[in-house]
Amino acid sequence: MASQLLAEPYEIAESRIQQVIDILSDRGDDNLNLAAAAREFRVPVRRLRARWAGQQSKQERPGTNKRLSEDEELAVCLYLDRLEAIGTAARKQMITSCANDILRRIRVRHRAAKSWPALDSAIP
Repeated sequence: MASQLLAEPYEIAESRIQQVIDILSDRGDDNLNLAAAAREFRVPVRRLRARWAGQQSKQERPGTNKRLSEDEELAVCLYLDRLEAIGTAARKQMITSCANDILRRIRVRHRAAKSWPALDSAIP
């Protein structure tokens, strides 16, 4: 049975687990047995337990190596928009400096990597 569960694509398994959580929530059972529910609905018990406890799936979690939050990334994008509006071409050094300035203002010791933004990006 476990090999059958592993063969299922991750996205499909997560979708099925979410459906199981919705069903179990609707039942309102006080003596919930997640292992039995996992067997009943043929989903991985460890993932069902994790999602039931509120742990995010890999799809929902933010990247682990991200230095900037989504709001901070938005600030960099707004900076790029402003540069474009005044007719200035953005260079990698300018973007990196902007990101480092944001990180410095929130008192983070880490800085953007020297290779950030990505080396294969279209920015000169």
